[in-house]
Amino acid sequence: MWLPRIKIKKSDTASGGTFLDENGNVYTGAFFETYAGEFFKGTKPSSNLQPLQPLDPFESQDPILDPTMFKTEFVKPSDKELTNGKFKRYFLQDTRSGNIVEILKSKFNNLQNNLFSKKVAVDWILDGPKEDVYFNGIKQEGTGEKNRKAILKAEETIKGLSDYVTDYTQFVKEQDKPLPDEATPASKAVFDIPSPS
Repeated sequence: MWLPRIKIKKSDTASGGTFLDENGNVYTGAFFETYAGEFFKGTKPSSNLQPLQPLDPFESQDPILDPTMFKTEFVKPSDKELTNGKFKRYFLQDTRSGNIVEILKSKFNNLQNNLFSKKVAVDWILDGPKEDVYFNGIKQEGTGEKNRKAILKAEETIKGLSDYVTDYTQFVKEQDKPLPDEATPASKAVFDIPSPS
């Protein structure tokens, strides 16, 4: 993956407790952030990018939190899910602090909602145009809008989820070819009524 320098927001060094790598291990070392809010190992883009998951700084600051239960886990779609065009994302909230973390399916299935926690699963769309497009004047929602609505629906269970999840096109595949009528706004309907004769 190549990115122009202007697309790289910053390059820095991570200390322990800042990021998880794709295997779920705490990462220390060089990283860079893109303007899309994504983090990767290294100081600049390369052909073998390794993503990083930022850790919520509040996780380690609240002594009442169970460190194993309320720990952010690195979640990304499998190759099969990428092919299918969607996957499930699982979120957990500590109701005492309002803290939200993303967790793996295995932990989600083993946890029950109780006085101290709430959980919710979200269908995340991976395939299709990221932005809204138009086909023959008819608007088709992009994946970003579909995922945003899914998060807003899940927010009925976990308050503040839309503050935690802000990149609605995360993991969405790039389109291989341009889409027709991408900038064509929806046309107003015109009715041809024959005049009385």
